[in-house]
Amino acid sequence: MMRLQLFKRRTGTFFTGFLVPMTRVSFVLPLLAGYVLAFDPASISAADPSTPDAIEIEDSGYRRNFEVVREEVGPLHPGVQWTKQSAGRASKIVLYERGVPRTLATRRLLTQRVLVHRGMDVNMAALASIPGTKSVQEVSYAPGYVIVESAEVNGALQLASLLRATPGVLSAEPILGKRQWTKSIPDDPLFAGQWYLGRSGQIGGAGIGVNVTNVWARYRGKGVTIAIVDDSLQLTHPDLAPNVITNIDYDFRDNDDDPSPGGDDDYHGTTVAGIAAARGNNSLGIVGVAFESSLLGIRLIGGDDQTDEQNASALLHQNQIVQVSNNSWGPEDDGRTLDGPGPLTSLAFENAVRNGRGGKGTIFVWPVGNGREQQDNGNYDGYANSIYTIGVAAVNYQGKQCSYSEPGACLVIAAPSHGIETADQERILTTDLVGEQGLNYSMADGDLPDINYTKAFGGSSAATALTSGVVALLLNSNPLLGWRDVQEILIKSATKVDAADADWMTNGAGLHFNHKFGAGLINAEAAIHLATNWSSLASQTNIFLHQTNLLETIPDNNALGVTRSFDFRSAPSLRVEHVVVTTTIAHLHRGDLAITLVSPNGTRSRLAERHLDMNADYKSWKFMSVFNWGEHSQGRWDVEILDQRQNEAGTLSSIRIDLFGTPAPLLARPVLVPDGFEDDKFKMVLTGVPGGRYEVQGSTDLANWIGLAQATIAPDSNRAAFNLAAVNSTFRFYRAVRLTSSQ
Repeated sequence: MMRLQLFKRRTGTFFTGFLVPMTRVSFVLPLLAGYVLAFDPASISAADPSTPDAIEIEDSGYRRNFEVVREEVGPLHPGVQWTKQSAGRASKIVLYERGVPRTLATRRLLTQRVLVHRGMDVNMAALASIPGTKSVQEVSYAPGYVIVESAEVNGALQLASLLRATPGVLSAEPILGKRQWTKSIPDDPLFAGQWYLGRSGQIGGAGIGVNVTNVWARYRGKGVTIAIVDDSLQLTHPDLAPNVITNIDYDFRDNDDDPSPGGDDDYHGTTVAGIAAARGNNSLGIVGVAFESSLLGIRLIGGDDQTDEQNASALLHQNQIVQVSNNSWGPEDDGRTLDGPGPLTSLAFENAVRNGRGGKGTIFVWPVGNGREQQDNGNYDGYANSIYTIGVAAVNYQGKQCSYSEPGACLVIAAPSHGIETADQERILTTDLVGEQGLNYSMADGDLPDINYTKAFGGSSAATALTSGVVALLLNSNPLLGWRDVQEILIKSATKVDAADADWMTNGAGLHFNHKFGAGLINAEAAIHLATNWSSLASQTNIFLHQTNLLETIPDNNALGVTRSFDFRSAPSLRVEHVVVTTTIAHLHRGDLAITLVSPNGTRSRLAERHLDMNADYKSWKFMSVFNWGEHSQGRWDVEILDQRQNEAGTLSSIRIDLFGTPAPLLARPVLVPDGFEDDKFKMVLTGVPGGRYEVQGSTDLANWIGLAQATIAPDSNRAAFNLAAVNSTFRFYRAVRLTSSQ
C-alpha cells in the first residue's frame, strides 16, 4: 500500500489524511486516525480470543487508535499495580492508545455501555431488540442520544458494531472508563498574582500564560536538577531551601563551595531561581514553574575577572547531575558588541551536549538579550546564537514583544516577562534576598509588602527562568529526551502570539517562525503532550560548503548588494535543524550591513540588520538560524549581503554555510504546506525533487481526483508555489503527484 500527503479542507484547516494505492506516486506521510479503520467491527466477539489487537474508538472528543491488552501483568511503573479481578468474574478489556506510553493517564477500560446517536426514525424498541442488548436508556439532557448496555461484560464492541449497522443510527461508540486527575492549585499566597503560569486569560481574567497549571497534576519537576549559573543563590531562602542541593554547588568567583550572595547586588540568581523552581504548596510566597525540581547554585558572574576557563568550568560543573542549565547572562546589550564563548567555553558547550546527562546532553537555556532599544540582535551574541543553547525572547502581558527584547533568527522560543510598557499588576513575582538586601526592602516604593519577595524583576532573564522551569517539567515527563529533542518539542508546541504581526512566516516544513518570537510562546501542556509521545531524533550530523578568497566588493548603499549561492544538491541529504553562516567581511561600519539567508524553500532568515554599530568588520563571525527546522537541505541556499547606509563599500572575503540535522532520503516524496486561505482560494507550497514536475489534485471522496495545477521545480531549488485561484469549494482533500516525463 502506498500513502501520500494530502489535506482535508474544513473552514480553512488542513489535516494529514489517508490515500488509496496509486501507481504513479511514491510519497509516505503519517495517517490521521479518523480515516483509517484497523479492523472490521462486525467481526468482533467479546468472548472470542480473536478480539483484534487494534481498534478505533471515539474517546474524549478524539478518534483514537487503541491497542487491546488482554492481560495486565506486573507493575505499570514504580508504585502502580493493577488490581486483579476476583474469582468468577470476567476481566475487563484494557485499551491503550497506539504509540503512546502506557500510563495511568492513558489506560482505558471497556465498559458494557454504548453511546448511540439515533435519527428521528429509530425507536427505542428497535434498539432494544438487537441481540446482546441488556437495556436502553435515553439521555434526558442530550436529545437524540441513547445509552445501550450490553448483557456481557465485554460485549460493547460487538454491540456497537451491530448498532452501527442498524438503519437510522448515526453513530455508536463504546463508552470507555478512565482515571480523572485532580487539578493542583498551590496554596502559595502570591500565586494569584502569577498571571503568566496559567492558560491565556486563566488567572486574573486576562493576559497570556505558559499553560503550566494543568501539568502540575502529574509533573512538578521531581528528579530534575536545574543549575542556576549566575551571581549567587541564597541557599537559606525559605521558599528555595527545600529544593536546594548544598553538597555539590560551587562558587567560581571565590573558588569555594558556597554560592551564596556576597553583597546587596548579588540578588539576580535568587530571583531567577524562584521563577524556575520556588517550592510550591508550602504556604509561602510564590510557586516556581517546576516547584519540586532541585536547584544547584553555581556562582560565576558579577565579578570583574571571570575568564574563559571559569565560564567553561561552570558550564561543565556536575554535568551528569545537572539536566538544565539556566544562564541569564551574556555580553553587553549595547548594539555595538560582538562577543561570545572563548575557545574553552565553546568546547565546553560541545562536551556538555555530547557527554552531559548520560550522553543525552545538558539543556542550556539563554536569553537573547535586552538591547532592542539599542538595535541589538540575538545573532550578535555568540552565547544566544549557539546551536547548543535555547535562545529565549520576552513577551509582555498582551503577548507583544517587550520593548527591550531583542529579535533574531536564532530565537527558539518566547516566554512572558514584565514589560516596561505594561501596568504594575502585570509584573513578574519572585523570590528576593531575605531581609533588607536585594531589590525589595522596607523603604522600597511600590514593591510587595513581604520584602523576601519582589515584583521589581523582569527582562529576558525572567523569560529564560520560566523556560528553564518548563524544560525541567519536560524532562520529568520523559527523561530520555536529548538536547535537540527538547528544542524541536518547544518549536513544534509553541503558540503563535501577536498573530497579526507581519513577520510571521511558515517554513517549508510547515513550522511557523517570527524574528520577534522564535517559534512562539512556550506552551508547557502542549510540549509535555509531545514529550510523552516522542521518538528521539537520530544522531546529529552536518554538511558544509565554504567559499574563500573572494575579495568581492559589497557596493555602498546599494539595494542589489552581493548574493553568494551554495548548491547542496550533490551533498548528503539532511533534514535540517540548525543553520550556521560564518562570514569574514571588511567594512568600516559593520552596522551598515544587512545579511539574509534564503533556503531552497524560500524561508528568509535575517541574520544581521542595519543598526547603530559603527565598529569595523565581521571576522569569522557565526550567525545562526533555527527558521529552517525540518526543511530539506537539497537545493540552492543563498546569502544576500546589502550595504544600507551611505558611508563606504565593504569587501567579502569568505563565507561558509553549515547545515546541522539528521540524514534524510532524497526528496522523492513531495510535501504540501498551506500558505494562506482567502476568498475560497488556496495557496500551497510544494517541496520536492529539484527539476521534478508535479500536479496538485483535489477530491471530494478520496476516490476521484481532479488535476488543479502543475508546476516544475527549478533545477537549483526544491520548492514550488501553487496559487489555486479557482478551487472548487466542494473539494475536501488535496494531494501532490509527481508526474512522469511522458505526462
